[in-house]
Amino acid sequence: WRTNLFAVSLDTAAPTAWNPPTFRTTTAGSISALAVETNSLLVGGDFVSIAGQFRTNLAAIALDSTVVEAFAPNPNSGVSNIVVISNTVYVGGSFTSIGGVLRNRIGAVDRTTGLGILSWNPDAGATSGMRINALVRRGDMFYAGGQFNILGGAFRTNGTSLIIATGQAGDWNPRFGGMVRSITVGDGLVLVGGDFLTVGGQPNPFFAAFDTTPEIVVSSMSTASGYLQFNLRASEGGV
Repeated sequence: WRTNLFAVSLDTAAPTAWNPPTFRTTTAGSISALAVETNSLLVGGDFVSIAGQFRTNLAAIALDSTVVEAFAPNPNSGVSNIVVISNTVYVGGSFTSIGGVLRNRIGAVDRTTGLGILSWNPDAGATSGMRINALVRRGDMFYAGGQFNILGGAFRTNGTSLIIATGQAGDWNPRFGGMVRSITVGDGLVLVGGDFLTVGGQPNPFFAAFDTTPEIVVSSMSTASGYLQFNLRASEGGV
């Protein structure tokens, strides 16, 4: 018997004894996000208890037992994404508060205390139905996707990059004509899937790929000094 969260053997695929069930009141909850640390597993989803302990939608549990940690940011609605960087946990979902502070769909909490970090607030807006479905790190940036028309202090339609240090929107602005559900970054590409039918106003249903390979843009040359001056610019046009 297993409910939403358990471990299986890599050798046999058989369930192990590690079995911290999650529940949403009297019914089974759901798990939407996992983040593995050295000794802990961060768990996000739609639940009010895990392994018999009260936790709302976000919890940390020991990997070598089912002991639930004191960490309890208690977002008031579902969690879809968890990214841990040093002692900060970045979270996306459908919530409007987390760690004791108001945060619309995306926020950051201290990994030790579970309290919200006041200086980080990209704010996806309070309109009903807005949500962050994807939050993926690449270097000093996040790629974020979901359903929103503002994020990081700029007008963005369902997808944008975010500067991790500030939470402000980056230059990436594809303008998806529908909800973004998943983002994967790797091998010089950003791959995006969702319910959209257009990207940047052009027909491009359900899946899109973007090139992140830098290109050299020559701005000026000085042959007298023997130096070549140039700028580097990230190329993120659709493929």
